[in-house]
Amino acid sequence: MHITKILSFIVTMTLLLFSCIKDDESETINYINVKSQIPTFAVEDTAGNTFSSKQFIGKQSLLVFFGTYCPDCKQVLPVIEEVWKELKDDPKFLLVTISRKETAEKYPFYSNYPVFSILDPTVTYTLPPYQVACGIADTFVHVMEQYMTTPGQSRLMDRWAEGIVHTLIEIAPEVLRKQDNYELMSEFMLCATMGLNGFVAMGVRQDWATHMIGHELTALHGLTHGATLAIVLPGLWRTLKQKKMAKLVQYGERIWHIDQGTDEERADKAIQKTEEFFKSLGLPTRLGDAGIGEETILEIQKRFTQRQVAFGEDQDVTAEVAGQILENCK
Repeated sequence: MHITKILSFIVTMTLLLFSCIKDDESETINYINVKSQIPTFAVEDTAGNTFSSKQFIGKQSLLVFFGTYCPDCKQVLPVIEEVWKELKDDPKFLLVTISRKETAEKYPFYSNYPVFSILDPTVTYTLPPYQVACGIADTFVHVMEQYMTTPGQSRLMDRWAEGIVHTLIEIAPEVLRKQDNYELMSEFMLCATMGLNGFVAMGVRQDWATHMIGHELTALHGLTHGATLAIVLPGLWRTLKQKKMAKLVQYGERIWHIDQGTDEERADKAIQKTEEFFKSLGLPTRLGDAGIGEETILEIQKRFTQRQVAFGEDQDVTAEVAGQILENCK
């Protein structure tokens, strides 16, 4: 393997989940994008030696981001071992492992979508049923993050999004019973792909507050991503019901055939039906279902305050609002 010219060191980030390097002694998040310059970081090894990204400016470097919980990520380990065996005696080679597990943090990073992909339903056959259920919830919420924002932006985007959600609700019971059915799992995979490949996001505003709050539940409690979304989404809708009223009413009518009562009653029924759908998948829908209490709510508020972040289509889901959302997830 001709790798000597490829790199002079490897930084292997083993985080709880998705990774993002942060400035030393700072709560400011530096999101890593394609073609980004290496972010500044400094770490101390177990012997007390300090290593900084500044030491490697101008040198060929490879940063590998992965989570030790992730089977696909672990496939890179044999490659790293091979690099180590070839270069371990080279004084110019340095292998550094940085762990942030003790801080229980999870950050997203962003990259380009693949130009072309092949979906193979057979790879889903051996997934644990709970992970499949979480995948259904994740796909559902991906669509909602792009749909449940401002009404009247695009008839076509609304109908596409509603079509994905309709399909998920229709096939979910069969998917959980017949996981080795090729045609069924192909529809599920296509729903998942269409839910996050940019098609339903064209020309519409996006939310993503549910995801950002859900990431914290995963980081703090190890809860599967899709399960966190099943907990947070109904609570977010209960909290922001007045703001999202028109879209909740539209969603309730078109997806759940709720066409009777006041707008508020119809919105409440739509939220209830959504929560019942997640329950039918065998997922938790309240913080108490996952054994999560007030301490976690306060910790998430603290983190959002320290990071000075706000989410949602209007960037108004502040630390305080996130706390209200989580209170409505009890």
